[in-house]
Amino acid sequence: MEEQNEILNATTSHLEKLECRVKELELQLELQANETKFFSSNRDWVKFFINIIINKLGERKWRLADDSIDMKRRGLTLTQEEQNCYNDLKELLDGYGMTTSDLKLLQQVMNNSNAKFHHNKQTLEQVKLMFRDPVPTDLRVYKPPLEKALEVIGKRR
Repeated sequence: MEEQNEILNATTSHLEKLECRVKELELQLELQANETKFFSSNRDWVKFFINIIINKLGERKWRLADDSIDMKRRGLTLTQEEQNCYNDLKELLDGYGMTTSDLKLLQQVMNNSNAKFHHNKQTLEQVKLMFRDPVPTDLRVYKPPLEKALEVIGKRR
């Protein structure tokens, strides 16, 4: 009888460990699904927002301004033209309640997405509603600049 109890206890313990592991895997799967949904739902909107900026600044100014953000972060000196373009971009973003850091986060959203996750059939309202869904902790940093970008897009229409 004692041997059967030991076997039963060992089996129960093993089942509890398996149940715990299944719960962990389910949580990981849910987080991956949320991450996929998050990036795929927002990639096109970020691109649309960046196109708004490009149209306001002009292609050349945009390229110089975008490059200047990275150069400043690396401690490189900007030419006068690069500094002017950077200032123009900063002023434009200021008007939207955004910073160059917000812009870089938006660009990371695009970079973290790929064709596999790409959903481009959502309306602006559907994407805004998506922000009511839980966002994985490591992706929450992207939410504020995305919401601001969507506001700018919504006002433009």
